[in-house]
Amino acid sequence: MVDINWNFIGPLSSNECGNIVRTAHTIHAIGDKEIAEHLSISGDGSKEETNVFIQINLTGDEAMGGIECANWESNDVQRSYLMKTAQDVEKLPNIKLAGLMTAVPPTYSSAESRAIFQRTRAILDSVNLCLKDGPLKRLSMGMSSDFEIAIEEGASDVRIGSAIFKH
Repeated sequence: MVDINWNFIGPLSSNECGNIVRTAHTIHAIGDKEIAEHLSISGDGSKEETNVFIQINLTGDEAMGGIECANWESNDVQRSYLMKTAQDVEKLPNIKLAGLMTAVPPTYSSAESRAIFQRTRAILDSVNLCLKDGPLKRLSMGMSSDFEIAIEEGASDVRIGSAIFKH
């Protein structure tokens, strides 16, 4: 039997958490602490911890999902909220905080995408300063249209389904 490492990509509702956490090895889009709590409770300890990425939104576009961080550099409320969320998720059983995830709209230029990826990496560095279990090392950023730039800017995980499946 082939050992497949399943990744779940996309928004989650609380009623989906049980099935997803028992199947996926990694979940890329935790947009709030409540979903992380549902995943933690749904995990039954029968497999290793599920890796999760906290999704951050640097575009200000609500359709992109994630924790609002568009004004991260100048907004204490946004910084505090993300830091507290990371600290809270880090403590939950059955899941393991792996890093941060972001996405950029397909209409963004290469330069705009690069700026978002650079900011995401800087935010990860800041989040690492407040965590007890050691630094997070993973960045899930970049999709089929911009994954090369994301890799150049430090992505460890890219989401390239459209390129593979020609969608």
